[in-house]
Amino acid sequence: VVAPPPEELRMSQPPELTDELAPGQTVSNWLRPLRRWLGLGASFETRALFSTPVTFAKLQDKELLQQLRSDLAFLKQRFLNESNLPFNNDQWHARQREQELGDLPGVAGLRSVAERACATHNLAAGGQSPANVDVVVWAASLVPGDPGHQKHTHFDALCTGVLYLDTPPGSAPIIFSDPRGTPRMWMEGREAAARTDSNWRLRPAMVNAQWLGTPAVVPFSGRAAFFPSEGDLLLFPPWLTHEVPEADVDIDAAIGERTSFAFDLLPRYDFGAWGSSAGLNACRGTACEG
Repeated sequence: VVAPPPEELRMSQPPELTDELAPGQTVSNWLRPLRRWLGLGASFETRALFSTPVTFAKLQDKELLQQLRSDLAFLKQRFLNESNLPFNNDQWHARQREQELGDLPGVAGLRSVAERACATHNLAAGGQSPANVDVVVWAASLVPGDPGHQKHTHFDALCTGVLYLDTPPGSAPIIFSDPRGTPRMWMEGREAAARTDSNWRLRPAMVNAQWLGTPAVVPFSGRAAFFPSEGDLLLFPPWLTHEVPEADVDIDAAIGERTSFAFDLLPRYDFGAWGSSAGLNACRGTACEG
């Protein structure tokens, strides 16, 4: 029996088919737009994508969305004060789970929604969440010219998701790849001469494209794009390869920030006093108490 979704995730009206490309965007015709391809309707629902369960929902809690925007503004200022770097700098994104979001009110609310939504998603996918879990949340901000996020998976999670706050025209989609034929992680080559950042992902040694695993092969080389809008919530298995490409727009025509909060549902391991002394007890996030 599949548990009903949290009340605030039930959509009152069907979303518009926003899978059409925004002005200035181009995507290869083999990149399927998810909303129309899967026939998404107005409910919290799980569909099969490449035979992989993906759950779609819409967050109706406008107060929570606004609080998350306030949290994001606070995080931007804190990061600027600490590093003298803009929030969307690669050094921030590389930290991900180490962003130390603490007990910010919006983030705390998102953790609650994410845990319940993941429980529903896992049941629909044929599994269930353990009793002791942590929800780790991190923020992402992309502006025109940012390199996006390369192909990757979240190998240690039980459920992975993302909530979209702001998606101005021209924002890049999230792209899923068929996991049956896709490497777990892909590291794109970078033009070292164009980069002055000392971040590890942009070192001169990475001028040429590199990859871990093998390139995707037919017939398992398909990809699908989801163009998000405000309040969209996606949940998917952590092993489903995903990426965010660079926005295909004129950088001079600034479109604003594409902002979101991603999260992982992680199991909490407890081996007792021996585990604590050996450093084996894994407790991540603000739920680590006692």
